[in-house]
Amino acid sequence: MSGAPRHRARLAAIVGIVIFAAAFVTLFREVLFAGGTFVERDLSSFSRPIAAALVRVASAEGSLPLWNPLLAHGQPLAANPQYGLFHPFTALFFVLPFEWAFRLQVLLSVLGAALSMWALLRELGGSRSARLAGAFSWAMGSCMLGATSVLPFALAGASLPLFLAGIAKGARRGPPTGLVPGSIGFGLLVLAGQPEPILIALVLALPVMAASRSRGGGHRRVALRSAILAAGFTTALGLLLGAATLLPALDLVRKTVRAGGLRSTVSLAWSFPPQRLVEFVVPRAFGRLQYPQNPDDRSPALYPDTGRLYHFLYPGLAITILAVLASYWRPRRSLPWLATGAFWLILAMGHHLPLLPALFRVAPGAAILRFPEKVVLGLVFCVTMLGALGLDEMRRRQGGWQAVRSVFLGTAVLLAMASLVTRGIGFFEQATAQRPAILLAEDLGTGALVALLSAAALMVGSRLTRPLRLFPLLAILAADLVFHGRALVTSRPVKEVVAPPPPFDLLPTDLAHRIFHLASLKYTGSSLWMAPPPVPAGWGIPIALPPDFNDTELRWSREATETVLSLVNERPDLLEPLLARRGVSTIVAFHSSVRVGATGIFVPPGLRSPLVAVPVRGSTPLVFFAQDLVVAAGPEGWRKTVRELGARSVRTAIFDPADISRRPEPLASGKVASVRA
Repeated sequence: MSGAPRHRARLAAIVGIVIFAAAFVTLFREVLFAGGTFVERDLSSFSRPIAAALVRVASAEGSLPLWNPLLAHGQPLAANPQYGLFHPFTALFFVLPFEWAFRLQVLLSVLGAALSMWALLRELGGSRSARLAGAFSWAMGSCMLGATSVLPFALAGASLPLFLAGIAKGARRGPPTGLVPGSIGFGLLVLAGQPEPILIALVLALPVMAASRSRGGGHRRVALRSAILAAGFTTALGLLLGAATLLPALDLVRKTVRAGGLRSTVSLAWSFPPQRLVEFVVPRAFGRLQYPQNPDDRSPALYPDTGRLYHFLYPGLAITILAVLASYWRPRRSLPWLATGAFWLILAMGHHLPLLPALFRVAPGAAILRFPEKVVLGLVFCVTMLGALGLDEMRRRQGGWQAVRSVFLGTAVLLAMASLVTRGIGFFEQATAQRPAILLAEDLGTGALVALLSAAALMVGSRLTRPLRLFPLLAILAADLVFHGRALVTSRPVKEVVAPPPPFDLLPTDLAHRIFHLASLKYTGSSLWMAPPPVPAGWGIPIALPPDFNDTELRWSREATETVLSLVNERPDLLEPLLARRGVSTIVAFHSSVRVGATGIFVPPGLRSPLVAVPVRGSTPLVFFAQDLVVAAGPEGWRKTVRELGARSVRTAIFDPADISRRPEPLASGKVASVRA
């Protein structure tokens, strides 16, 4: 390439970078330039406080901490993959100011998702325009931006295409090509700490290998055996890179309540309703976001017990339409992606189909994972790949531009008509103060406008030089994604979130003084949003007897907790002595006027704090004085003994004969002068 063609190619690359940079800055301008920080969902209630606690414990110990002393008298930190202790992004907290380290975890995830998708489509022979479209859609699509609020999924989304790029290269050229990027991508997937993206990546490797081996070009295709060998080497090396997280996690899960499979009410919660497939065209079809007292949220009809795991699934209207056209134009080449997408859709639907419930009944151990909707990420990935394929097919096919432009115009007409009809219904409902139909009509109208602008972009692009012809469409795609994605990456000024929430001011923060959240007594096997811990523990406030929020609690610990809580529910007068014997100094409860719902807490205006704190009498933190020894067999024997002892149980050691070889000798009386934690 020389002269004018090289200049045009360089110009096209610059234009593509400018479009992405403009979209990226628009999405994150408050965080980049206005002192904001991310607060969406788990980022504020889990990721931020957990990172703050990690930094605090690491500073106190002077090394990388492997144990969290703040939660339930201590829990594994390194062995719980949710903490992502060994992921490279966690190292940012030890070399950068906390705020920038926290921001960069999200920002670098989005950038990484774009770069790795670019690399994958390059390996599959995609044009520059197809690579840009795929990178825009994957990195700034609503699914990925929504996943940033559940940070492990954002980290996984950034590295998943990189693993597949290595698989694609190895499938075409054989080992050892693709080994470095593929193994790094898979290692990062493992270190991200979520098992579902790992499974998604392994299944997606099949259509990627098929697409790579069917690609034309100058490289000679290796034998299928060599391609499989390359994929095996890449995966094995990736597992080795992620072993620091994988091996302790496997050992931990073997001992937790997940080991024998979770209850179906837990494992099948957050099943994907098939009605939400309409979000590939109208992202806010079921409401804009599901916050308390949001009149526009229509998702409770689909999720009566939970909110949406992914707020939206939208990959961009242009990508959805091009994916449908690719399936029509190239059915054989599209088949692996269609079959894989259908596979993940069926699994994601969970209890909406009989497949997973039947599987869990036959093999309860298969219910080790929770929330089927998580794997809808695989469906969105397949649609993104088909959209990029459709873009290249439009470029090659005679009459392709005119066909796509016609489909855009037809979509615009249909959405505009739907908007008018819905608006008419909304005007009828306004008399009863119902606004959702009006807002839905606005969203349908927005979709019609995006389709119309996309058709116009193709018309304008056809008059430009060849390397730049698709850039007007790419600009509309980026604007579409930014418009619908801004609400998914909300931020607030750092000064508003740098300290524990104000209600926590009344709680003790000394490690020797632990709190018990009274809402834990409502524990029925699934956590209440913001009711029980871990939020206080994340902010460095020690807690005791918490219901586990992630189903990674040790089996014996869960059984002990349930035994205590069941007895306290039966005999409330035993709450204080049982907490005192565990060194709990404070009971925390919600104020009687606070209402706890499935999506948040509702605090009446004028209430200074939603929490009240009550001291526990007779508590001796970090020390247990036993004046009496009693042997009682099993949980029921323990319950019976505590019922009989009543308040005296605070100074009684109760032993299970199965745990001791002989009855302990009575202890001499004494006292402790000081305790050093």
